[in-house]
Amino acid sequence: MSVAARFRLQLRQFSLDVALAFEADGVTALIGPVFGHLYGQTMGGQGVDPVEHFKAAMQFWIAGIVIALIVSAFLRETGRARPR
Repeated sequence: MSVAARFRLQLRQFSLDVALAFEADGVTALIGPVFGHLYGQTMGGQGVDPVEHFKAAMQFWIAGIVIALIVSAFLRETGRARPR
């Protein structure tokens, strides 16, 4: 493999890494305030059971994972397919 081909391959991998990092940070930036609004206001309040609060907060993340799995089932690969 030539130096130019290796460079293009490394550049492509770097671009993919940057895109995935941007996606993860973007999703975190969007979901964080929603989670904080729903569950952060009651944390440590009078009469709030910490165990029940934790369980309710975990249901939020479990629901998010289930939704992500369902959405990912409808996505299709868009990369270049190599002929066999």
